[in-house]
Amino acid sequence: EAFRVEANEAGTFRFHSADGHAVLSIEAGPEQASGINLVDEVKKQRAWFLQAAEGHYFGNRELATPNGPAFTARGAYTTAEGRVEETWVFALHPAANRLVTLTYRYPSGSDSEQRVFELLEILGEIEALDQEASSATEG
Repeated sequence: EAFRVEANEAGTFRFHSADGHAVLSIEAGPEQASGINLVDEVKKQRAWFLQAAEGHYFGNRELATPNGPAFTARGAYTTAEGRVEETWVFALHPAANRLVTLTYRYPSGSDSEQRVFELLEILGEIEALDQEASSATEG
């Protein structure tokens, strides 16, 4: 209820918050031949935050999800529209060897805790499609 769909393209979903001030994206990366190192993804994101205009890195957390481990990375930086925060979640795809990245960008402010909670609720909704149900809708 807190979001409305903006885009649903191959491998990417993008939502706007109901208040219109935030954007949440979910992206499934390509199939990987080898393992996915979530810690390396967090390190890259940390470096990205620190190089951004007036960038600040708030840290990361490890999460336990039904699909395995996931890691967050959270930071803030300044844009032409003002100060924004982003929280990123790096997780494993529930049915393939793919990186799933959730990105939530919102105005920096006192509601950051609530925004992170909303993002984690969305993360909890990601699951593999039931193969039988998926086949029935295709045929």
